[in-house]
Amino acid sequence: MIEPGVHDGASLASEPRWRADAIVIGSGAGGAVAAATLAEAGLEVLVLEEGGAYGARDFTQREGEMYAKLYRAGGAQLTEGGGVNVLQGSCVGGSTVINEGDCTRIPAPVLDHWKRLAGVDGYAEGDLAARYAPLGFEPLATPERVQDKGFTVIDHLTNNVFKGTMETWSNFYKDVFGFTEVRYFDIHGVKTGLTSYALRSPCGRFCIPINEGTEAKSQINEYLEEYKGPGIQHIAFATRDILASLDAMKGSGVGFLDIDDEYYATIFERVPNVREDRARIRAHNVLVDGDEQGYLLQIFTKNVVGPIFIELIQRENNLSFGEGNFGAL
Repeated sequence: MIEPGVHDGASLASEPRWRADAIVIGSGAGGAVAAATLAEAGLEVLVLEEGGAYGARDFTQREGEMYAKLYRAGGAQLTEGGGVNVLQGSCVGGSTVINEGDCTRIPAPVLDHWKRLAGVDGYAEGDLAARYAPLGFEPLATPERVQDKGFTVIDHLTNNVFKGTMETWSNFYKDVFGFTEVRYFDIHGVKTGLTSYALRSPCGRFCIPINEGTEAKSQINEYLEEYKGPGIQHIAFATRDILASLDAMKGSGVGFLDIDDEYYATIFERVPNVREDRARIRAHNVLVDGDEQGYLLQIFTKNVVGPIFIELIQRENNLSFGEGNFGAL
C-alpha cells in the first residue's frame, strides 16, 4: 500500500516497495487532474515527478529567478542572467508543474481540430467556458486623447562610459554612423568630475554626448556601478516653451530634481538675457545657462528606470548642454 503524502525519493533511507492501481507520470499538464479523478474513483494512485519537492513557500514573485530554481532539476535551465532558455531531454514531469506563463485559453480552432482529429467530445469552446476562471483584471479608463505637452524632438541622449573608453565609443559613432564632433568640455567638481565629447548626427537633428568620469566619486561612476556598465544616462526632449510643458505635466506623477534657492540668487546676473518669467522659472526649479548669444532652459526628472532619467530643454540660440549648471545638480 502507498503511504499518503509527498515523499522525497532523495531522503528515503531505503528503496520503498509500493503497490498502486495506477501510476501517473508527471503531476503537471493534466497529471494532477488525472490522479485526483482516479483517486476519487477509489484507486490507489502513485504520481511520479522528477526533480525536487517544492511547495508554496518555495515560490516568490521573482519569476525569472524562480523559473531557474524550480526548473533546474526538471528538464529546463536558464543561462546565467536568464537570457536563454535551455531545454533538456531528461525531464519526466518536473518541468510540467510550473507552467503558469503558458496556460492561456485554448483558441476555438484548436479545440475544433482536436475534436476532428481524436473524436473527443466535451471540449468545444462552449463546453469549457464554465471551467475558466476570471483573472480579476479590470480595463483601465484611458483618455481619448493624450494632452500635448509641447515636446517636439529628441534633442540629445547622453551616454556614460568607463574611463579611458570615450575615444573608442566616439570613433564608433563617427565611423559607423557618420556622426561629427561638435563640443568637448571638462567639468570638475565634488560629484560632477567628467569629460564630455558631444557628437551630432548626420541629419543634424540630435546629439550624443559621451561622458566619462574623472573623479573617483563622480556621478558617472555611480551610474556605471548601478547600471552595471556603460549606457544611456538620460534622454533630452526639446520643447519651445518649457514652462508651458511643465504646467501641462502637473498631475502626471513625474518627479523633478529640487534646486537650492541660492542658485537663483545669481543665475540671472550670469545669464541676464532670459526673456521668460523669472518667477515661474524659479517656481518650476528650471535651470538656466547661456552666454551673450543666447541661452537655454532645462530641467531634469528624478530617476525613472534604474539610474536613467529624462531632461526637458528649451534652446534659445544656444547649442550647449548646460555645462554651467553641472555644479547645481
